[in-house]
Amino acid sequence: MCSSDLADHPVAILGSTDLADAVTIPAYKAANLAYLGGMNFTPVESSASNAVIFNDTATLGNVLGGLYAAKELKGKKVAVIALGDTQGEFSAKTFWLPAIQSEGGQAKLFPAPPSQADLSSIVESAISWGPDVIGLESPSQCVALLSALKSAGWTKPVISIDTCSAPVTIKASAGGAEGMYWFQPFQLSTTGTSDAKLADAILAKYAPAKIAVDSPALVELSTVMDIWSAFHTTDPSKLNTT
Repeated sequence: MCSSDLADHPVAILGSTDLADAVTIPAYKAANLAYLGGMNFTPVESSASNAVIFNDTATLGNVLGGLYAAKELKGKKVAVIALGDTQGEFSAKTFWLPAIQSEGGQAKLFPAPPSQADLSSIVESAISWGPDVIGLESPSQCVALLSALKSAGWTKPVISIDTCSAPVTIKASAGGAEGMYWFQPFQLSTTGTSDAKLADAILAKYAPAKIAVDSPALVELSTVMDIWSAFHTTDPSKLNTT
């Protein structure tokens, strides 16, 4: 994808929800391209001189999740089940665990192997540790984790990154998401604000019927809206990387 992007000779790249940003953003910088919008999954997005990230969805959401689990949900022990790859464990260790510990709670990471479809054993290990709250930091494994928690009979609080709150995910978990807490950095359609209504109208007209309306999708939608708002009156010939 990166090489084909560069072959088109653009002046900028619209940021997306890209787990490979640590590789692609430096490549864009080497090609003298700006990177606008997207989501801050890694330190690269926050420190790259050619990148302007419009929101702090991934980092701040994880911190807030940890704080809420320990403070508001009274989690003296919080088990964090995170995607067992470099990025998933980085997010858990850098944001979730310290946030929980800052409120006096104990925190333990339980990595979930990315290639493992049945996560019952991971969930059972987390439960056997005796937590008061379970935190989920694995956007690609929401259904498997929520289903496993339900099968294990877990009834205490679950707090998750908001990808697990997408309507299609909740439906697929068959009740596993009942009572789940999550942080959503965007205004939902139920708020009735003008921005939420505009987003709903755009999704209704252009998006696939079964799209997961979660923060990754809304980050990309808001990136396009923000770029249009900033530059729609600018002559395209005057747009450059700077």
